[in-house]
Amino acid sequence: MTDMPYFMEIKGCINCSCSKSMKERTGRDYGFDHEVMAGCIIRACVEYGHSIAKPFIHPAEVIRMAKQVNTAQGYENARKFCLQQKARWSKEFEAAGISIDTLLVELPQPA
Repeated sequence: MTDMPYFMEIKGCINCSCSKSMKERTGRDYGFDHEVMAGCIIRACVEYGHSIAKPFIHPAEVIRMAKQVNTAQGYENARKFCLQQKARWSKEFEAAGISIDTLLVELPQPA
């Protein structure tokens, strides 16, 4: 069994209580707030390089936004991001039943 990082388990930092707390306190989803960052440390997200100041964005959200922006550069950036996430987190995505390859099929192929 693969230990699932908390930010992957909840499918992105935006779904975390730290993010919700940040929004309530500041009106912003992301940024730096010392007290809110404590939650990122306690949940060990910081150990993986993610925090409210540097959030984990779920690949499905990146794909959704690329389709919304609808530009060749946006699709290419989304593809690169998803492939980087796949390279870094393949075991964890697999354990969560998420296929990056399936997500990538949703993007138009480069010309």
